[in-house]
Amino acid sequence: MEDNQQGYIAKAVNIGHDLKGKYLEIAATKWFAERLPSSIKVVDVGNILGTSYDIFGGVSSTGKQLRTDIMAFDKNLAQQILIEYELNGEKVTSSIWEMLQKIEKNHGSDTINLSSIDYSQI
Repeated sequence: MEDNQQGYIAKAVNIGHDLKGKYLEIAATKWFAERLPSSIKVVDVGNILGTSYDIFGGVSSTGKQLRTDIMAFDKNLAQQILIEYELNGEKVTSSIWEMLQKIEKNHGSDTINLSSIDYSQI
């Protein structure tokens, strides 16, 4: 019985950490958006999942969260730079701006995979 109770407590603590983290992402995205110039687009990428690569460039796992929860982009440059990525397993070529719009509509249900080259472009 004590093991189950400890398990429930640990799960409750983890849920608390997740909620605090999500609140921080939302609050920080809003805070940056209000303070940065209007030419900069601030995006919460905390729900975007990506691919991890091994040292040889091969895919080691998918479904990993990006290391960054918030990114800021110059709107003009984002509309000009084309990148390739996978959206739910389908290859897509679009501007970074179009990808950002998809991220904002994501709600955690899409998987966006970027190659290391395209990740470095953003």
